[in-house]
Amino acid sequence: EVNIQRKMAELRFLSQGMELNHAALLAEFQQAGKMGTVAGRKLGLELAHFYVNDFDGTDEGEMLLLQILEQCGVGEEAVAAGATSLLGDLYRSQNRYQEAAGYFLQAAQSYLAMGDLHEEAASALYRGAESFDAAGMTADSRAVAHQLATLFPKSPWTRAAKIFL
Repeated sequence: EVNIQRKMAELRFLSQGMELNHAALLAEFQQAGKMGTVAGRKLGLELAHFYVNDFDGTDEGEMLLLQILEQCGVGEEAVAAGATSLLGDLYRSQNRYQEAAGYFLQAAQSYLAMGDLHEEAASALYRGAESFDAAGMTADSRAVAHQLATLFPKSPWTRAAKIFL
């Protein structure tokens, strides 16, 4: 079934020069209720990925991710983890290493809370240690790497983090 309103919105975005994928995602995000619904926030995370990966859209991506985190509720840990991880990636790419590390640690905490996402949590901890190291905060980097080794002694991320110990 074709949703006429969503298709009209998509055409409007296309007429403004947006790419088809972007226009379709933005129209779907709007129809889902934007930040006001769980479905909207999930689509918002997809849209934020699009913006962050597009050099011109990093500001929109950052604002969208911060709004998602502000609106996320109980049961939306996966969306929160995805948003914090993406913010960490964004800030690391902007050489904002201390902020990146904080978001990577939040992502690791969310992944751990969800239970079975050990590799995702280990990866986030590694990226946190790496970001602290890049920020010149060696004690923090060492502490995170030690935590990674304690929680996930057999993870490839732990082997990679030995350079911070």
